[in-house]
Amino acid sequence: MRVGMIALLALLAAGCSSADEPDARAAAEKYVSAAQNGQSCALVAPRAARDCTDPRLDGSVGEMQLWGDEAVAAVGDKRVYLHRFSEGWKVTGAGCSGEPAECEVGGP
Repeated sequence: MRVGMIALLALLAAGCSSADEPDARAAAEKYVSAAQNGQSCALVAPRAARDCTDPRLDGSVGEMQLWGDEAVAAVGDKRVYLHRFSEGWKVTGAGCSGEPAECEVGGP
């Protein structure tokens, strides 16, 4: 399990693209704001929308990690996972913690 996490972190560090971060960060910030106002389900990817609820997210978007079409944002002690679709960045998992990640909405 720990080896898998180390491999994931290495992949994250190797594939970061700072040019895409502003768009991914903006999508994460919009999602966090919507979740805090009970309106986040409209901003999730279709696979995460099935059983969507507004996760408990305390804080603002902190550190971002990007690799290819995937991103993860730290929000307090939780994580928000995003994927870049043709129409832009959408949340695929939110309110996530632990390894492997357990999410309140969707998954990584």
